[in-house]
Amino acid sequence: MPMTPKKNCLTARKLYEHFRPSIDTIFLRGNALFVKTKNRFQKQFISEILWIQADNIYIDMHTIDGVYTLSMSIARFEEQVSSSDLVRINRSQLVNVARIDSFEPHRAFIGEMEFKITDKFKPSFYSSFQLL
Repeated sequence: MPMTPKKNCLTARKLYEHFRPSIDTIFLRGNALFVKTKNRFQKQFISEILWIQADNIYIDMHTIDGVYTLSMSIARFEEQVSSSDLVRINRSQLVNVARIDSFEPHRAFIGEMEFKITDKFKPSFYSSFQLL
């Protein structure tokens, strides 16, 4: 039996009341994330993420619009947001390979920012590019 808009809204409300999103909740919709900022979830396109920096139990998501601090580990972020453009390059950083301006064997550059590529993560970094 198809759901009516009223019944569908009620189901969504029950889900929200049961779920109660917290500061570390990320919603994924297509090519966009919705991250908690103050009292609302802010839309952030994955393509606009420049890099992600881990800091203990928090991550700073650097985007073209600014920086969002999320209460989660970088490993948990990787699990929740699987995007071929976001690649781990060392223990504490992910970079958006679509935003890389240049790279060397052990370093990548986004604008003026320099990122170290460690040996452990080199294979996954290089495999994100197509060799011609």
